[in-house]
Amino acid sequence: MQVYQFGVAAHGEDALGVQHVGHTGRHARGKISAGFTEYDHHAPGHVFAAVIADSLNDSHSSTVANGEAFSSTTGGEAFFSGVAGERFAVRNSGATAVVEGVGDHGCEYMTRGTVIVLGRTGRNFAAGMSGGIAYVLDDDGTFNTRCNTGMVELGPLGDSEEAKRVHALIVRHHQYTGSKLAERILADWDGYAAKFVKVLPTEYRAVLERQHLGTNNDMARLAAV
Repeated sequence: MQVYQFGVAAHGEDALGVQHVGHTGRHARGKISAGFTEYDHHAPGHVFAAVIADSLNDSHSSTVANGEAFSSTTGGEAFFSGVAGERFAVRNSGATAVVEGVGDHGCEYMTRGTVIVLGRTGRNFAAGMSGGIAYVLDDDGTFNTRCNTGMVELGPLGDSEEAKRVHALIVRHHQYTGSKLAERILADWDGYAAKFVKVLPTEYRAVLERQHLGTNNDMARLAAV
């Protein structure tokens, strides 16, 4: 595992990062701050991490994190060039992660943040998910059979701005991990973009719509002055 300082422009003056090649332990968590001492479930603060499979050629089938990796995370980013175990990003409450596959119960009880899954998920994905957004690459069209839709809605990528945000995160995933899977997706972005499924909590969608409506109303009032 290597710890290094990132440039101020990219990650802030106090941002530290971790690059780890190989398998992480249980509860690997995407949070680090200035003065952090360990990369695990209890690490405080804000984190940037890149976890890289031993073999980049088959990272999409290589497990790089055990169960509950990236759980209860409140901030930061992590890029996993490989597959995570069950309950990946459980109770995520504000962080961003890109991973190449997850086990059962992914994004369970998630309340905020963004998760991009570039591969297959296990069963019961998004159970109890009340906030945040997940994007899943549904290459074979079967993701809906493994997603718990009790609190979420499934749909395609939205407008071009949303597609650009997802694309940008996959670009970063490739930059920091060298992922061959990300490279293939980016090389045929138009084809792969159509295969992404957006997982959006129903109540969270309503909140976003109210916020958008409020912004439009404010703009209309200003225009009338």
